[in-house]
Amino acid sequence: MQKEVYGRFGPNSMLYPYRRGEVVPNTYCERVFTDCKLQSCFVQSPGYPRNLHCKYYLNTRMPFIKLYIENEEFNVDGQRCENPMMCPMKPLSTNCDCDYIRVYDGKNEDAPLIGTFCGMGRFPHSIIGSGQDVMVEFISSPAGPFLNTGFHFNVGNWPGHVETSGSRNGTCDWVFSSDTVDRGQESTFLSLAHWYPPGTSCSYLIRGRPDEVVRMYFPSFRVRPIEAPIRPYDGDCGETLIIYDADREDDARIMKMFCDTFSRPLEKHDFISTGSAMFVKFESRTGSYDGSSLYYWAQYDFFNNTHYGKPVEDTVCDEVFESFVRPEGKFGSPLNTLLYKTEENVVCRYHFKAPRYQYRRILLTINSTNFKENEDPLQ
Repeated sequence: MQKEVYGRFGPNSMLYPYRRGEVVPNTYCERVFTDCKLQSCFVQSPGYPRNLHCKYYLNTRMPFIKLYIENEEFNVDGQRCENPMMCPMKPLSTNCDCDYIRVYDGKNEDAPLIGTFCGMGRFPHSIIGSGQDVMVEFISSPAGPFLNTGFHFNVGNWPGHVETSGSRNGTCDWVFSSDTVDRGQESTFLSLAHWYPPGTSCSYLIRGRPDEVVRMYFPSFRVRPIEAPIRPYDGDCGETLIIYDADREDDARIMKMFCDTFSRPLEKHDFISTGSAMFVKFESRTGSYDGSSLYYWAQYDFFNNTHYGKPVEDTVCDEVFESFVRPEGKFGSPLNTLLYKTEENVVCRYHFKAPRYQYRRILLTINSTNFKENEDPLQ
């Protein structure tokens, strides 16, 4: 029977014999953890023997899998020195030559590498995977100090996953279309709630039909400092979110820009496109181990913006009808119900024009009216 060698974390694990995963047959320290919930899966190194290679296969039922390692003691030093008792303490680092752990965003080492970690101290942040699986690999060198105690952390899942009606290209480039959202209904997209590498760029194209406009707002928006950057950045705007009144990036049509270092969140403010599309782009110079510094929950919907006549610039709903464009037709109150969501009176003017030399008269026929009763006698 195999006997495991425990370091300082060993005795604690014996209190939870059924929470340490299942041992992979014919291995010394490979373990499988399935359907992890907080406080149900405890992952730890098996003491600190030299020349060790362990793998931990971690799984949760729902995204996003999270390694609750923040503020946990981490002691994977890996230095080689003549006198193990005199080795200087190596701070936590991602530059690791000897002993280290590697965290992969998937079921095995073929998945994207989230990071490599070593050193001594309290781990500064948690790590959140992009799906339901993470694999942790632990390697100790053939020659290293005997005073290391390894690592210990909990596994659960982090809320932040919602089903969306759009189509995704790659990791986080989305297209949302009014063809998949009923008119009058809202749909949602969220900021990145998991790790992502430096240089990450995410786009959200919200595209309506030719006769529609797009409305987007943030029911919830928070701006925080970048707490777990993969690549440190000392300048302004390590992460940005830009809203364009267009179907692509266009600096001349920026509606709003948010920056992690100086912007204030803007909740429940309507951003309304002038055309049938809106483009939103998130960029990160730093990357993150545990989600974006710009947390946003965005909702969008589409509104019928059909005009009977030619819209008059710089007016809310004025229209012009000219006989040489269309000798006859119809007109009516605005179909875009966003116009009525205001405390101000909505006044629309309709101008009917015909050339004087044609000596034409204008005949208006009112087919139907349906005015809402105003209960305020002063109005």
